[in-house]
Amino acid sequence: MVIPAYNAEATLGEALDSVFRQTRPPDEVVVVDDGSTDRTSEVAASYGDRVRLLRQPNRGEAAARNAGVLAARGALIAFLDADDTWLPRYLESQLGVYEAHGGGCVVFCDAWVGGRRMQDGAQPFDESDPVLSLVRGFPIQMDGVLVPKKAVLRVGFFPEGLRWGPDVSLLLKLARAGLPFYRNPEALVVYRSTPGSLSNTRRRESTEHLLRALRRLSRDPELPLHARRVAAARATALHRRFWFLAREMLASGEVEEARRCAAWAFRLRPWSLAYAAGVLALYLVPRAVLRLARRKRSVKRSDEFVRLEQDSEAVDGP
Repeated sequence: MVIPAYNAEATLGEALDSVFRQTRPPDEVVVVDDGSTDRTSEVAASYGDRVRLLRQPNRGEAAARNAGVLAARGALIAFLDADDTWLPRYLESQLGVYEAHGGGCVVFCDAWVGGRRMQDGAQPFDESDPVLSLVRGFPIQMDGVLVPKKAVLRVGFFPEGLRWGPDVSLLLKLARAGLPFYRNPEALVVYRSTPGSLSNTRRRESTEHLLRALRRLSRDPELPLHARRVAAARATALHRRFWFLAREMLASGEVEEARRCAAWAFRLRPWSLAYAAGVLALYLVPRAVLRLARRKRSVKRSDEFVRLEQDSEAVDGP
């Protein structure tokens, strides 16, 4: 298994402890210290020969995972972020599903995020068409993925040039290469998330990235037509998310960020009179709009948008 770690001295020990509490012990544990400036390497080294520690200059999580995959000696790779944990039956259950399907496949399970299951409410995963399910946005945490090492080597690793979304990019490459995907119905990962911890700027940037990724997919000639159409529809539907963010940012007094998000919503839905009026008001009478927004500070958040905010810390596009 591979654990990428950057300045993770506060959480790495808990992650490693969860690995060594498994009912089916791991064959090997590789920790890749991605240029940490704290005691991350010391924490990893304190586990002795139970952990193989690699050090590299800071190159990002995708590069750290790639280094770990290359260094791993086993035929199967499991991943765990340094601030997350596995429940004790993770490896036993995942390997059971893998073996039940004859191997040579991707197995993934659900994760607990803030006391709820990440995949709750998502459209069911279609194992007969994993590409379509991934394009639809089915949430898969890399912490919950078991995959043959040779498959990762064959499709070309995690892309290191993306700020967000290398996980989904790799999963899409595996699905497009014909690797079967099987869902383990159990939730065996605990994903550490602090709702509201992301800045509004980061939320906006993450949504813009998702929009660009979906537009790329909608124009990808190697994708089936039905998957390209789904990507295009998801891209257009992001007008709701941008508009929601605009309201949130305005209520926080971040007028410039609110303008950017409102403008994106209008670009995606240019026939909307409400969006047109909102954009104009934000530029012409921002103080009046700001006062109104603060009077209506108690904005109701639907479960959908709470999920979107939490997911933006994880995987937000290929």
